[in-house]
Amino acid sequence: MPALHHIALGAQNIERLADFYQDLFALDALKIHYDDHGEIRSIWLDLSPGILMLEKSAHTDAPLKDMALGKGPFLLAFTMEEKDKDNFLQKLTEKNLSLEGQTDFTYYFRDPENNRVAVSTYHPASV
Repeated sequence: MPALHHIALGAQNIERLADFYQDLFALDALKIHYDDHGEIRSIWLDLSPGILMLEKSAHTDAPLKDMALGKGPFLLAFTMEEKDKDNFLQKLTEKNLSLEGQTDFTYYFRDPENNRVAVSTYHPASV
């Protein structure tokens, strides 16, 4: 049966973006790729299962603002246990990250490249 292999995000500053995901979600770096000039081209982070591939991009276009739903990928969502919600909100505050929105189960915010990110306590078995 097919399973998710990776998610790729284009970023102007992949080192800053990698630091963000490694710090906030404790993701380990799997591999760093360099271009012909010795500059970092991509950083791969372990999602277990799957890989978050951060790829160098010169484009400045950002995804849709606020809570708008666009065509194609518009959100990178991580799971979290209910008991960890308060600690996670505290961590967001410490990093000067503000919530863009929230539902009963999910918090929405932006990463340094303005991608919409979420953490959710929703588990299908819990409803």
